Amino acid sequence: MALHPFWLSNPLQGIEEDLEQSLGKWKKKLGGYLVCYKNVRKDQKISPLMNADTPWVHVDYKAKLYIYKPQIGQKLRGTVKRVGEKAAVCVFFNFFSVSVKPRHDSKFDTWTYGTELEFTVTSTFHRGKGPEIRAICNRVLNVI
Repeated sequence: MALHPFWLSNPLQGIEEDLEQSLGKWKKKLGGYLVCYKNVRKDQKISPLMNADTPWVHVDYKAKLYIYKPQIGQKLRGTVKRVGEKAAVCVFFNFFSVSVKPRHDSKFDTWTYGTELEFTVTSTFHRGKGPEIRAICNRVLNVI
């Protein structure tokens, strides 16, 4: 990782700050969206990059990264944040929104803010700010 010289006195904090900024964002190298990280440790070596244009330093680190890769057919759980006329907006992994429709033409008048749903992803599109996901509800897990 390229680390700003500001973090030389505490490189571990700099690494964690960079990971925090990456949460919920597409990471091309990982092929998915960073959802969570744990057990961040830096390797002992810190070496300056030999590029006159940037004063950044190279730091190797190890961490357990949790990546979300949207796929059609995935079964997920989310919490209703808003209910419309034909669908509800749910949030899952604390970052991603999904538009969830009820199965067939069944009513979803029991869905309110905070209701937990299990749903299956029917379509997904990668966008810069995050995935655009649509799904069908499998079942209501609890009603608040």
